[in-house]
This record gives sequence, structure tokens and C-alpha cells, in this order.
Amino acid sequence: MSHVNESLRPIARIFPVEAEALPITITSAFNLIVALSLAQQLIMGGLPLIDAFMAIIVGMFLFNFFDLFHSLIPYNVAFFGRKFGLRLAWALFLAIGASELAVILILWSIKVFMM
Repeated sequence: MSHVNESLRPIARIFPVEAEALPITITSAFNLIVALSLAQQLIMGGLPLIDAFMAIIVGMFLFNFFDLFHSLIPYNVAFFGRKFGLRLAWALFLAIGASELAVILILWSIKVFMM
């Protein structure tokens, strides 16, 4: 796992997570259940709980961003038409994204104040 962490360290600078938690973020962007299992194993290995939780939330934000183009826009445009469907899809994404970003900021501020 140390080789994986070293190779992911440059990518970790983009996200507000530690390099040790980045595999959770990447896994959570594709499958939340597998990410929770991976998080449990890394927590038992010494990863702080707040880092694991933040990694899961960042991964969920990435998943929702990809889901915007995969399902939100096509489904809403199909059901409500092009103009209203696009507005509704973006509104849903912004609501979900804003809540996830708020949680990320809260966790990040808790982590900063704990140091």
C-alpha cells in the first residue's frame, strides 16, 4: 500500500484529503459500498477517522459530478424537455454538490483546528 500512496501523492494535492486516504476517494467515486469496506480496513490500519470520512465525501462529490452527465441531464431532458430539464438537472446537482462541499469544508475546518 505504501507504493500506491507514493504514486498518488501528487494527485492528493488536488483534493483536500491525505494521500493515504486517496484510494478511498477514488473507490468512492465509482462504488460507495466498496469504498466503505476499504475505509474500514484503512481505519483499522491507523488512518484517522476524519480523513476516511472526508475521502468518502470527496469521492461522493466526484460521483455526483460524473452522474450529472451520465443520468441527471439525460433523464431530466427526456422527461421535462430540453430547456426545463437542463435547468432542473443543474439545480439538483448544485443542491447535492453544495451540501457535499459544505460537509467537506466542515470536516476540513475540524481537521485544521485539531492540529
